[in-house]
Amino acid sequence: MTRLFAGIGLSLLVGGSAAGAAEPASPMRTLVYSVTSSSHCAGRFNGDEHATLRIAVVGRPTPDSLLTDVTYTADNVTQPATRVAIFTDGTLGFQTFLCRQAAWVLSPLAVGLVGSPQFAPGQSWHVNAFNATPRGDAWYRVDSVDHDRAVIAINDWRGARDGRPLQGTMTYATDAAVPVSVTVEGSSGYVEARLVSDTTPNSPTPAR
Repeated sequence: MTRLFAGIGLSLLVGGSAAGAAEPASPMRTLVYSVTSSSHCAGRFNGDEHATLRIAVVGRPTPDSLLTDVTYTADNVTQPATRVAIFTDGTLGFQTFLCRQAAWVLSPLAVGLVGSPQFAPGQSWHVNAFNATPRGDAWYRVDSVDHDRAVIAINDWRGARDGRPLQGTMTYATDAAVPVSVTVEGSSGYVEARLVSDTTPNSPTPAR
């Protein structure tokens, strides 16, 4: 089902700020990812970009959603703190601009940030994100499960070019309920994100 904000008031999602800027809050959980991305334009390779993606979980207004403050700091672009709602189906709700690299990582994070599903090979789900940015659909399928690791295939039309989807994989730690790596690539380039740290107020957890 297509939804943006899914019935939660806009003022609640963005902390009452008309500009959508994040307001200070004590994080319930903080995830930090090291991100490498590239882009191809007119047949040319534009080189790698290295960045840090920080996702601070600051609230849970409903059972099937979380509020996060997201920052993305790269070599030549900085995404200031942005309030983003993440729903169980991977839909993202936000009022201001969210860079594409951050959006690609955030949707798969819904699997781990909202609940701890029991994965089984062949299990799949669909994100209908026409009202999100980037626009388009995404499909996720569990390829394999080995102890506390699940490998999930991604087929993502958000940000796709040349009529071809972006494809990739996500490795998910079932014991910690968090994706530890996400890789998506297509004709326009690729994004690779790896978990660097996962902390709660009283329990810092090293990268897995």
